[in-house]
Amino acid sequence: MSAALLIDIILWGSVIAVGFIAFQRGPTVLTSSLREGTMDFIGIVPRIALGVVGSGYIAALLPQDVMGHWFGADSGGGNTPPRAELHERLEMRVQRVDAPVADQTDQVNGAAGSDRVVAGAEKRAILEE
Repeated sequence: MSAALLIDIILWGSVIAVGFIAFQRGPTVLTSSLREGTMDFIGIVPRIALGVVGSGYIAALLPQDVMGHWFGADSGGGNTPPRAELHERLEMRVQRVDAPVADQTDQVNGAAGSDRVVAGAEKRAILEE
């Protein structure tokens, strides 16, 4: 089963469930809910269409080299590290948070988790560099 089919089933299932709940509260509730939902849909579709078309025009008008510098793979100013470095820093901080937990677990379990203590100490050494 593809992911798109699963998402469709979940969404339409929730629509049917909410419709059934509205019907149980009374036919007038279901009718007014359908009317208001339809009006909301009619009101928002033109806004979405204008946003998509407008963003396409804006993207076509702006120079590619400027936009690539701001939003592309090479984005980041002189003081902003590249994305790969940011990812590594974030990963190290997550590992840093995990290290004290590993140390406490090893104190409770004894030598069973000695690999985790070494890994935690290595992580801290990398962060101090």
